[in-house]
Amino acid sequence: MRFTRRRILACAAAAGTVLVGLVTHLDSSASAAGRTAPDAAVVVHADGSMVLPLDHYDEYANPADEDRIYQAVTRLEQRCMTAHGVTLPDGWGARYLPTPLPPLSVVGVADVTQAQTYGYRLPQADSSAPAQATPSAQATPSAQATPSARTVAAFDGNDGCAMNAYKTLDIADAQNAFGYVQTLRSQAAAAADKDARMVQLDSAWSSCMQTAGYHYAAPLQASNDHSLLGRGLPTPKDAALPPVSPDEKKAAVADATCKQHTDYLNTFGRVLADNQQHTITASGPGLQHASAQWQKVMAAVSTTLAH
Repeated sequence: MRFTRRRILACAAAAGTVLVGLVTHLDSSASAAGRTAPDAAVVVHADGSMVLPLDHYDEYANPADEDRIYQAVTRLEQRCMTAHGVTLPDGWGARYLPTPLPPLSVVGVADVTQAQTYGYRLPQADSSAPAQATPSAQATPSAQATPSARTVAAFDGNDGCAMNAYKTLDIADAQNAFGYVQTLRSQAAAAADKDARMVQLDSAWSSCMQTAGYHYAAPLQASNDHSLLGRGLPTPKDAALPPVSPDEKKAAVADATCKQHTDYLNTFGRVLADNQQHTITASGPGLQHASAQWQKVMAAVSTTLAH
């Protein structure tokens, strides 16, 4: 079970952490109904990820809550399977719980050193992931012996042990709360795209790129241009793209350099934070409802683990 925060992975920035605007302490244990909305603030980390105002409402990103839900679901499934005279296979606990969304890449390459090495093919690593094993890292059903038809019948289906566990814990409410915050993120991102400051920023970056001989209106156009990726090299058999080529690296270096010259990461973060804050202000009742849904789930989890 991984209701993890959808981090905004803007890609690698310069070393250190840059604070843009007023940074407010984010208390993931507070309820939305009783908390004061944070000021529009963004923290840009060394890996290029950003902590933004809506992250304040990601209570379900708490690893402790994540583990408690996993343990509760697994306990309910084990009890149910035992009642059916079968054993819950290793790795089947919380089998159908949602998986996390991938980090959201919004600007592509921004570090010159990485561009020189990887071009636009940046290593996909999320530094927010905990180093220790998580429930989703445990053994999976595919690693186990084929279960009996009786085991599968007891576990699956609308009346199966998995569904009964999710109903007992109101997991649908957790999914609704998670989905609501993601919807607000999407709305804020769409508004940021149309923000006059963002239009001006993209124009400044585009002008810088034109000076270097490249013609793109916005950063993701460059990183998604398949005619640029691997340019000058043949595509290996069964590969989607050629390997990183000198031409691709040259373009990526120009891209990252222009982002640094225009202060792209910090400005983008500021614009997105402002639009998230506006969305938060306009969505107070909805966020309170999402928090109440989550608290209902965690109350059911506590009851399950207490017995």
